[in-house]
Amino acid sequence: MTEYVIGLFIGDNSVYLYDKQSYDDTKTGLSVASIHNSIHLELINNNNIPVKLHSYKFRALMKYDEGGQVKLVPVNSSVKPEYIPSGKQVKKWRNLYSIGPLNDQIYLATDWTKARKIDFINSSFDLNALNNKQINPGEAINGWILFEVDEDLRYQPFDIIEYEAVLENSAGEQVTINIAAQKEDVTKNAVSGGSMIMRDLVDLTKIKWDICSIIDLKRSVKDGVPLSSIELKNIH
Repeated sequence: MTEYVIGLFIGDNSVYLYDKQSYDDTKTGLSVASIHNSIHLELINNNNIPVKLHSYKFRALMKYDEGGQVKLVPVNSSVKPEYIPSGKQVKKWRNLYSIGPLNDQIYLATDWTKARKIDFINSSFDLNALNNKQINPGEAINGWILFEVDEDLRYQPFDIIEYEAVLENSAGEQVTINIAAQKEDVTKNAVSGGSMIMRDLVDLTKIKWDICSIIDLKRSVKDGVPLSSIELKNIH
């Protein structure tokens, strides 16, 4: 298969609203997970036999502050996480964690009272690829992948220098591709190949939720790692 990235988009103001019980039967309630990066990926089968994508994983070479602390700052009747840097800048490979199949519960939340709902149901890479039938010779599949990052990166700005993707087909064959990060102005011109539907504005302050990343919830279920969530109310 030939793999290439069409475009990148979405910044720190985008969140995914989800039901914790869909990942853990013992948990209830709604949470938001912060989206820190995304990729629109297209795969073309240039083999002479049908193939099916079995799995993928991404990581990124990042420049970021290492060793800082996350402080909870009071906001009205609740708290807001804020990163206090150590001043030690490092350049390291870090994992990116896909949130999985996408739906219409992604929000661009520059203002919690007027969050723009974004519908990815028809343009989710996981739905189009991992849950799809085989890819015949000459056919292509594509879609958006939205990523979380580890806790020490969530509340600080970081630069991505390069991406690395490892793709595996159903026969167990793997291919690794490296992709240079695009500058912001180039990125805006590159997203024409990826589509999404902008829906209505939603007042997220009218919905009861906490902040809890999906990757932390999965680790709690799989490895028994203590789950931490942040209750937020009356955020404006």
